[in-house]
Amino acid sequence: MHPLSKNENPFMPLPNVTESISIELDKINRYPESFPESLRNNLSLKLEIPSEMIMIGAGSAGIALTSLQALSKPNFKIAYSWRNFEAYPLISNIVGAHISTIPLRTDGTQDLEALINKSKQTDVIILCNPHNPTGEFIQSDDLYSFLTSIPNTTFIILDEAYIEYVTDFTPPDSIHWIEKFPNLIVIRSFSKAYGLAGMRIGYGIAHPDIVSKINSSQLPFSVNSLSNAAALASLKATEKIMHRVRYIASERQRISSYLHNQGWNVLHSQTNFLWIHEPKKTMLLEKLLKNENIVAKVYPGEGVRITLGSKDDNDAIVRALKIKF
Repeated sequence: MHPLSKNENPFMPLPNVTESISIELDKINRYPESFPESLRNNLSLKLEIPSEMIMIGAGSAGIALTSLQALSKPNFKIAYSWRNFEAYPLISNIVGAHISTIPLRTDGTQDLEALINKSKQTDVIILCNPHNPTGEFIQSDDLYSFLTSIPNTTFIILDEAYIEYVTDFTPPDSIHWIEKFPNLIVIRSFSKAYGLAGMRIGYGIAHPDIVSKINSSQLPFSVNSLSNAAALASLKATEKIMHRVRYIASERQRISSYLHNQGWNVLHSQTNFLWIHEPKKTMLLEKLLKNENIVAKVYPGEGVRITLGSKDDNDAIVRALKIKF
């Protein structure tokens, strides 16, 4: 079986990560830090920003939810592109928000102009970059222009869960734009490039006043000691993590080029997955993939998202989709 539907990292945890977890297990009878200051301080050094700008939570989705809960008010309105990360409607409904969805363009890209127009009547815009499920990446100049067009009374949650996989372009320096855009909240994850999906830990970066407001709505001990230890250890293994990222990027190029040559419409991805933009062939794609025991994420009538995994996983994709159009 090739489980390629959840955008998981195919690599086992690094030895220093498992060692850190093992050490922490001996202290599991003790509470973790009330708030994970050690992780905030380490991220502060890595990102070169004050620790007061950093918040820690249960994955990027957890950070997004906590942010929305802190910002929520009567007649709360949220807008985002759709199709998108499926947690967005869940967390929006949890806070009782009125949701507006902006359809993707026919080429699968996000309609930034439509989002800008909608921002004048909404409280929060959620923007996923790189985008899930298409893998689309909004380059720095376009993203900066987008931010300048959003009213300063509207918050922007910029979801950068896949930012480490951006290798074909220069990633935006979004966290250092917060001084100019105090309504910007950047959320990131340890689940993808760092391979800690089972640990449920992520972080957000925002203006210190916003972080203080969001943190005040969090319960103490909300990040468990094992997750905290795993994240700290991962930050100390950046080069090994990036070596794994480069492998995924090379496989992304290999599989994408092959599928293009076979006639499949594959969008240019800057993530650890590929989006096959074939609205009329989703059922055919599902059947072909199942023939090779591949479980992908199928969006009927829209497209298919396939996670890039081990070489064995990716070779199975090649075998499954060898049919030429």
